[in-house]
Amino acid sequence: MFDQLISVLVAVLTRSDLWLIVGLLLAWLVARHLVRGAGVSAYHVDGLMGSCLVTVFVLLLMVTLARDGASTARPWTYWLRPRGDVTIAFMALVITTVLYARVRRIPCATLADAGTPGVLLLLVCARLGCFMRGCCWGDLCVDPALLGHQLDAATLARVHSLPWLCPTNWPLAVTFPRGTPAYLDQVFMGLMPQPMLRSLPCHPVQLYEAALTAGLAVALLWYYPRRRFPWQVASAGLGGYAVIRFGLEFLRADHPAVWCGLTFVQVISAFCAVTAGMWWAARRHSRCSAAQK
Repeated sequence: MFDQLISVLVAVLTRSDLWLIVGLLLAWLVARHLVRGAGVSAYHVDGLMGSCLVTVFVLLLMVTLARDGASTARPWTYWLRPRGDVTIAFMALVITTVLYARVRRIPCATLADAGTPGVLLLLVCARLGCFMRGCCWGDLCVDPALLGHQLDAATLARVHSLPWLCPTNWPLAVTFPRGTPAYLDQVFMGLMPQPMLRSLPCHPVQLYEAALTAGLAVALLWYYPRRRFPWQVASAGLGGYAVIRFGLEFLRADHPAVWCGLTFVQVISAFCAVTAGMWWAARRHSRCSAAQK
């Protein structure tokens, strides 16, 4: 009986949908709490979140249709779960927030500052779901000599980017069960000459990101009532998460380099970090100039 309960619990926890729902609830509750302190009705958070969910779904569906095609051979349920990435979801979030603030005549900075900690908590839950599902895996923590004989230079750079951080005795290394994306990727690379119950050890980069992002979210929650100018929390959250993603991409094994040894996510993260820094400086300068008048 106990074994059955454990099996059911594991099956539930490995559902990425569950973690996404938990993250959405956290983001919703935190944003509602913070926006009330800024003198805005919490009902606007309800309307904004509903609008964001619709916009994200539509954009992801458009991307899925453009990539896979609207084949009639697929069941109708296939289109209920469109696939995309964080970049598309972030674009939808920004566009919807700006339009909602303009239509409802609410300062966009108020919604952005109040919503940023919640969005970061949503990302934390998403990464926990990735870890339980075995996707978004990290670099292999194995003997580089073994990989050198099995992999070409490009693949080796993808799955073993920083050899000095990927020793065989890395204390935080984890393995994933058979059938997970991390396991299948290692099979396709020819690293498992015979079936194994679990994958080779690799960095739990999902947990690294979840921990660092959670720390950033907590710091912003503490700083929110102490903010001194509009967009301060939003720019700090964007810049901080961009730095986290940029650094951890060196330990991600599922993203190849696309430009100057950097992955596509690192290029986007660098752009976001620079934008957030300029955004912070401009708003801070505007506040100082207004205070001097």
